[in-house]
Amino acid sequence: MDFQIADVAAIPHMRAGKLRALAVTTARPSALVPGVPSVAESGVPGFDVPSATGILAPAGTPREVVAKINSAINRALATGEVRQRLNAQGFEPAPETPEEFAAFLASEVRKYARVIQEAGVRID
Repeated sequence: MDFQIADVAAIPHMRAGKLRALAVTTARPSALVPGVPSVAESGVPGFDVPSATGILAPAGTPREVVAKINSAINRALATGEVRQRLNAQGFEPAPETPEEFAAFLASEVRKYARVIQEAGVRID
């Protein structure tokens, strides 16, 4: 394979010397792959395609329940053991509030809706 865009699952392969990273797709370099520039730094200004993992609940879930789950998740993410395990798998935990994650998701939907429209993508 000459080239591939891969997610964090590729990091263990990079660490094992099976893959060589050319750039990360996030706006800034990742501490998990030191010395690997971002695509934006490599000559494509404004390139920012982050990956995200989150936990979602059904619409209508009471705010108190969402807050309790969010609090438990953020407490777990604050522990060294959980952070270390996630980092080993290529994840960089970024605890957020439900409102912050909802805003991120809405922003991504707007961004890709524009990309789809400008590229003329259609479902056949």
